[in-house]
Amino acid sequence: MTTRSRVILILLGFLFCFLHLDASIALHGTETDSNLRSADPHNQILDNGITPLDPNNPEVVANAKFAVEKHNEDKKEHLVFVKVVRAESKSIAGITYNLIFAAKNGSAQNLYHAFVVIDYVGQKQLFSFDRVM
Repeated sequence: MTTRSRVILILLGFLFCFLHLDASIALHGTETDSNLRSADPHNQILDNGITPLDPNNPEVVANAKFAVEKHNEDKKEHLVFVKVVRAESKSIAGITYNLIFAAKNGSAQNLYHAFVVIDYVGQKQLFSFDRVM
């Protein structure tokens, strides 16, 4: 079984943990969203093991840029990273980053959602990359 297959199997259940993340929440916020931004939101671990992350954290930004670069390489596109809007992580056989970020395609700026997985040996992979509608 390949590493990618193992990661996919491990993450199938994990993906459901992130279903609560909605683009409208990232753009507009909600009462739940404001609860995540209480006194020190980046040091909280929620009941489901998801940790909200500072969108300006250099590691978070580096993972979002990796997602854009890998997507451009795979799809022969020319997206340009702009900024991270929202980020969360969860530890499952490494760390999975759930990222919503802005990127430009020419003059059009859109939001994108990506999962970046760093496995237990430190290998980084782009698990999914989608434009947020």
